[in-house]
Amino acid sequence: MFFLFLISIVSFLFLAVVHWILSRLTGSRKFVLKSLMVNFVFIVFTFYFFYKYFGILDSLFIYLGTIVLWNSYLVFFINLQNSISFRILLTIFDSKNKSLSYDEIEKYYPDEESLRDRLRSMELNRFILLNHENIEILSKGNLFAKIFLFIRNLFGIRKFG
Repeated sequence: MFFLFLISIVSFLFLAVVHWILSRLTGSRKFVLKSLMVNFVFIVFTFYFFYKYFGILDSLFIYLGTIVLWNSYLVFFINLQNSISFRILLTIFDSKNKSLSYDEIEKYYPDEESLRDRLRSMELNRFILLNHENIEILSKGNLFAKIFLFIRNLFGIRKFG
């Protein structure tokens, strides 16, 4: 059983590398569609291969393990693409002084009630510091922004959302 799970992990890693190469070669347009295409091709070829060498139950177990990992991977990217908190964090991170006024942030995100709640949440989680209408990025927010930018650059994704 452990061996089958290990094969699932290796299959997922192979799938992630193929996805990374595809993303780097073709750019960030239709990122999720490319992800689904890679998954479909993987389903067709690997299910046949696993069925041929492991049998139906073992190949189903391997496939299900791989799909769970793949779906978690896709959900991670989709959430990064749509996260307003990360967009706000990157907007502050990209500013000259790593600090913006509330009015400057509000230009990008006009829903004031939602923005205030989001900023309070980010302050509670120690990503930013709110100082009398000035928003400053903290070291934790700086670290998350750098990780986020690294992932975007790794996959060749220029614009999220």
